[in-house]
Amino acid sequence: MHNTFLLADALRIAVEALEIVESKKASVKSAFYKASKEHNVSGIEALRMAYRIVYESIKSLNLVDAIAESIVGSGYYERLPSILKNILRVVVYEFRVEPSRSRYSVSDYISAFRSIYGWRILQPIEPYLGRIVYSSYDQTKLHELDRIALKYRQPRWLIEYLEKILGRGLALEVVEGFQAEPRIYVRINTFKIGVEDCLKILEDEGFKLRPIDGIPYVYALESYEKPIPSSRAYRDGLICIQDLSSCYSVALLDPKPGERILDLCAAPGVKTSYLLQMVGGKIDVLSVDVSVKRIHLMKSFTMKLSTVDTNMIVADGRYLPLADVKFDAILLDPPCSGTGILHRDPAFKWRLTYKRIARFAKLQYELLESAARYVRSGGRIVYSTCSLTLEENELVLERFLRLNPEFYLSKPKMILGSDGLRGLIHARRLYPHRDLCNGFFVAVIRRV
Repeated sequence: MHNTFLLADALRIAVEALEIVESKKASVKSAFYKASKEHNVSGIEALRMAYRIVYESIKSLNLVDAIAESIVGSGYYERLPSILKNILRVVVYEFRVEPSRSRYSVSDYISAFRSIYGWRILQPIEPYLGRIVYSSYDQTKLHELDRIALKYRQPRWLIEYLEKILGRGLALEVVEGFQAEPRIYVRINTFKIGVEDCLKILEDEGFKLRPIDGIPYVYALESYEKPIPSSRAYRDGLICIQDLSSCYSVALLDPKPGERILDLCAAPGVKTSYLLQMVGGKIDVLSVDVSVKRIHLMKSFTMKLSTVDTNMIVADGRYLPLADVKFDAILLDPPCSGTGILHRDPAFKWRLTYKRIARFAKLQYELLESAARYVRSGGRIVYSTCSLTLEENELVLERFLRLNPEFYLSKPKMILGSDGLRGLIHARRLYPHRDLCNGFFVAVIRRV
């Protein structure tokens, strides 16, 4: 006999989390945590089921909505209150998109929703719920790009854009790569523990790791018996989670003992802490971020890792109050569209628009111009984004180098990923499906 209370708890959290994602523009994780706390559900099985439903429903939102509209009619679907729309989304996902995932029946779901919301609230959509299992959805009359967008669970405009800049073959490989579970990388924090001692602790907890050649202290998580944040090593600050792409940008900056370094968009401090670790704390780092809240998070993070003291200031990186201070190296990882990390939070891709990309590109160029004012002769800037767009990467660099002839694009000391587009072979692009990390762009710019 199925546990109806477990199902009701899971569905209550799932629908509430979907509501929060939509109304508050929240991430899937933050919406899930808020919903589970609000409804005081602690049963691990119900929580796991709820999170799966929320994450996968949002990941496949365009297909879920297309099927739902085909059943109830697009006009009627659009006019529905959000709570009813999200109930429909849950049932469509569970019984049409992934019908093998649930061990319950549609009748079980309808009964659970009645117990949660009452039959009066459910009445406008209840006649359609039973049809979900049996109705068909014909995609043959759709435009080819629409079919591709539904197949890969991505916005149509993004498919079209990636085809334009990458070609269809690579574009489809990229969006297919977004369907895979992201690989997890951890960095051992040698400010607190030796590498071998930490590896032994992790091994004893059931984690299997593989070192990354050429990037010190960084390991790929090969297998695990529980989530890495629940490990003792993570709780005690012996390790932190940091994607390979992020570590690569720090490795390319190649800090040397005694150097003065500026981390221009520093919070939450993962890259700053790695810079310090690579030279045993023997550099002078100034960390800048525009957000007071994020600087506070950075302070908490560096305290947890026992990172040596760093200087942190709250400032807009475009208008730094630094007078004539010069730095040997500057790390600039500016705010970006996040088109390289759409597999990390599926809610984000449905809010992203091409107009936002243009706004990010303007900000990124202004930050790069600002960084250029503070790098000494012979110094370097590492510019990176977790974006795959031309506008935020190659076009920013081309404009900067054209207007600042005292700078040039330098060959990186370590080659990962693929060449940059538009002939910028010394810039590097990392693609999730090829490089098993976040989609990323990074370039080393040197001053003559």
